[in-house]
Amino acid sequence: MADVMRRAVKRKRLWLTWRWRRRAIESILLGSVLYLVIEGRATNRVAGAALFAVTSYFATWSIRGQSLGTSYSRLFRKHAGGDGPFVFELEITSEALVATQLGETHRRDWTSVTKITEAKGGIEFDTLSGLVFARDSGFKSRAERSEFLNLARRFLRESQTKAS
Repeated sequence: MADVMRRAVKRKRLWLTWRWRRRAIESILLGSVLYLVIEGRATNRVAGAALFAVTSYFATWSIRGQSLGTSYSRLFRKHAGGDGPFVFELEITSEALVATQLGETHRRDWTSVTKITEAKGGIEFDTLSGLVFARDSGFKSRAERSEFLNLARRFLRESQTKAS
């Protein structure tokens, strides 16, 4: 579940762009403060402040990236009551994707599906309400996975044809 959340967040380009900018601004501000605090020649102060800004940018990028992943895992561990494994069922019908996990069922009509992508480790369904991910390990064979993917794409095309 945490992996799917990370995948969904990575797809939000605007959010990622803001996150990148925020880190850069914070690093520049910290470097500026250091420039004001350091004594000595201006060139040494600029070099020290710039080096500090670059180092702090990459340090916060690394630390925050790791803590974000840990936060997702902690959130889902608390919600689910453990580390799993958890049964996830994804049924496709001509009307909708029907996902069941942890006793909750969510139905997403094909009109809410924006894209189906073959990704590393599975199949991603981008929907207006988030990401649904069917892991490759959930299929008995490559043929079953291929049949599932083809059927899903057919249902999506049919729903797009009906809508237009």
